[in-house]
Amino acid sequence: MSSRQIRRLKEMLNEELEEEIRPRVIFNNKRPKFTFAQLESLCDSSSDTTSNDDSSENSDDSSENSDESEYSSDYDRIRESRSVIYLNELSKDDESSKDPSEDNQSSDDDSDWDKLLNEVTEVEMEPIDSSETVSNHFLCSPQHFFRISDMGKNKYAKSNGYSSRFWLCPTLNIKESKQLRLAASNLFEITCETIDNRDKFTLILSPTYYPKLYYYSHTTRLYSNIEFYRYQELDYISSTALDSHDLELFRTLLHSNPYHLGILIRASLINTMMNSHEDTFKNLYTASKTLQTILPHRFNLYRTAPFSNLTVPNVYLPCLGDNVVVYRILILYMISLERKGQWKTALAICKLLLAMDLPNDSSHALLHVDLYLLNKFSQDSSLILFSQNYSPINPELPPLYLFLPNFSLTLSLQVYLNMGLKNNQCNLEEIKNQLPSVLDLGCDLAALARTENPNTPYLLLIRSLLQFPLFVVNMSQRVGKSGELRNSAKKEPFSYWSSPKAKDYENVYDQLTRCYVYKCGDLWSSNNSTFLAETAKLVVKLYEDEEVRDLINRFQCEYFEFRNGIKIPEEYTNISITEFDLNNYSLPMLLDFQS
Repeated sequence: MSSRQIRRLKEMLNEELEEEIRPRVIFNNKRPKFTFAQLESLCDSSSDTTSNDDSSENSDDSSENSDESEYSSDYDRIRESRSVIYLNELSKDDESSKDPSEDNQSSDDDSDWDKLLNEVTEVEMEPIDSSETVSNHFLCSPQHFFRISDMGKNKYAKSNGYSSRFWLCPTLNIKESKQLRLAASNLFEITCETIDNRDKFTLILSPTYYPKLYYYSHTTRLYSNIEFYRYQELDYISSTALDSHDLELFRTLLHSNPYHLGILIRASLINTMMNSHEDTFKNLYTASKTLQTILPHRFNLYRTAPFSNLTVPNVYLPCLGDNVVVYRILILYMISLERKGQWKTALAICKLLLAMDLPNDSSHALLHVDLYLLNKFSQDSSLILFSQNYSPINPELPPLYLFLPNFSLTLSLQVYLNMGLKNNQCNLEEIKNQLPSVLDLGCDLAALARTENPNTPYLLLIRSLLQFPLFVVNMSQRVGKSGELRNSAKKEPFSYWSSPKAKDYENVYDQLTRCYVYKCGDLWSSNNSTFLAETAKLVVKLYEDEEVRDLINRFQCEYFEFRNGIKIPEEYTNISITEFDLNNYSLPMLLDFQS
């Protein structure tokens, strides 16, 4: 027999031994029959016995031939299997010798398994801190609202409905986030400090030079190191390049620093002026993804924090200092989403801007949110519900639909659209009888808006037109408006507001009305234009009645006096119409680069 055949026979013998000796692993979900302490003692005793066996076997093996050394590994496996069998037998003996009552008592008191279970239950039953609870706040939008439709879809489409830690940009994947995180970590960071049990977040721009980065060229196989300028210097250079109209230098800066937030913001503004809105969106979406990678885990819209006896989202990032950069990104991103018709995502960003700066509104988000709520078309998008939820946050102000023209006018339009009134179904006599109760400062407009009556939207719009008569005048001056609306604007009670004496640009409410016409004038078109023209014509006809005329004049005097007594937020005293121009949008004055 040749040596090859002998080797082959030995291999076959080893395979048979391995099949016989290989332990069979059986997974069982039953609780163990012994404690971890008993297991440790049994292992110690088994190790002693196996050591004695090893010494005797080693002495025997030394007298045998060297060929048998190949089977030492098999003997080790046999000893391991024997020790397992020995442990199982000991555990069975312990079970048979124990009294059932003693077993129950010991399992409850001494078992490590029970201790582990108790620890787990204690952790689960432990009260969670308010900053760690999931919030259902009215400023919190579902995470899928932040997902832009027709973007980021792949073969794993089912995962689109699941939550992600990248709630601001749900389409961001882990690989891309790591790359952005690496590039952005040297540019800026967001710190967190707790003040009065409320987390306050602050953006810190890099004050030092970037560390040296190494670039590897596969063609030349050479390394080159470049030391970049710090964030402020890059921001200053990009600003100087735009002031000097050196667009080539600006393109070079954008290409070499694709994640610099200041450069991305300026690039988006340039693309907006050039009507390259798709490039604008790409710049702002890149900035939003970069911002997502540096957000601390505590900066979470779905966790709450205390705020003057209320709970608000834990995203407090006041509009001060370098934090202005975050506001610029988000508000420009919101306007870009509005251009694309992404109403849900724009609404989610708008609510985020409100939550970040409570109780202030430096980004003028309240002047945009009515349009997004109207276009969302759902039950929870009611302007009345939003105003009622917002009132406890700023209790010094009355409900929003009582003094903001965008809420007052859009509310009547929302009620009109929800009722689905295709034809003018209003009754002049019924409206005349209900008018005294509606033209009362104590009228509950929330209850009136919920009334299922065809006259309700007309009553609400009549009150809104009397509160903000400049709306009829400005809408009549738009191209394509009906002749009925232009005729109504020239008659009482609207004719005074078309005269030069009434053009008071220092009046905050008149300026807010102009901004609303500029932003939402297109809403009052088609059937909605007929609704506005018929209501304005109805007001003119009612004003011809002497009794109704006295009622209207008295209501306007009382309302203007009430409105002048409202301490309107300072953010609304300096508003430009260009903030609501989608074709050539400009930032609010507090967020402008020149401020």
